[in-house]
Amino acid sequence: MIIQGKPDTNITQTVANCTIISAISDEHLLSVLHPETWVICRPGYSTLMDLLTLQHPRIVTIPTPGQTEQEYLAAHLFHIYGIRYIQQSESLPDFTTIPNAVFEGKQNQELRLILKEFLKK
Repeated sequence: MIIQGKPDTNITQTVANCTIISAISDEHLLSVLHPETWVICRPGYSTLMDLLTLQHPRIVTIPTPGQTEQEYLAAHLFHIYGIRYIQQSESLPDFTTIPNAVFEGKQNQELRLILKEFLKK
């Protein structure tokens, strides 16, 4: 699942076994979040607090460049909890290398394309 953090739009689409949601309410998040679901999101304070409160085990964050609070939170949570983060300026990872991830072959390539589009906005 990719949560774009854009409350002004209302877009939901599924590509390559990945749901992309422009914004999500707490209630909706609770209804769709399962332990096996990977969440890729910006590390905004509210989003992280929701995910940490739910003790969600599979999170990858991508801080918005220049947002020092997001950059700090991403690095801090990596050091404390091992939550993975990627700098937007870095190459997108091969998601097949993430432990317990299920992104193989074509799905991995499609997810990388989806994330490139997500990061442009």
